[in-house]
Amino acid sequence: MLKSQTAIIFVEGIPGSGKSTFAQRLAFHLQRCGCRARWHHENDLNNPANPAGTPHGWDASDLRGRLSSWKQFVAQAIQDREIVILESSLFQRQLNRFVKERKEDDLPDFMGALFKILRQAFPILIQFSQTSIRAHYEWLASIRSDAIPHFSSIVRSSA
Repeated sequence: MLKSQTAIIFVEGIPGSGKSTFAQRLAFHLQRCGCRARWHHENDLNNPANPAGTPHGWDASDLRGRLSSWKQFVAQAIQDREIVILESSLFQRQLNRFVKERKEDDLPDFMGALFKILRQAFPILIQFSQTSIRAHYEWLASIRSDAIPHFSSIVRSSA
């Protein structure tokens, strides 16, 4: 249930699970209902989870800077009395950066500090899941392999 204090909604899930479609429609619905709402696609350069102007522009070694950015973002969303819908920003973007940079040991402390910051925004998490991830990725490869040529070979090699 959406609380009147909710400032952030996270939409998470594996690629192709419907996050973008859902998040965009949710933003439009909230706007039609008179709420101030905006949606950030996971690759949107203005997405607060993607600082420094690029989707992967932050460094996992700069944890204080990342937490400071999140703190500023949350404070602004609360001040603006706006609902911000962030796609793949809580888990996918944050976790991938730690894994990519082999900083997994820092992850629990970072996520704990991040959750404390987010708590004041009364966030909502919507997690999309699939009953069969393998079948989903095979389907996804069949429809996206033209756009991402190496995608179908990755799916086949992981089978």
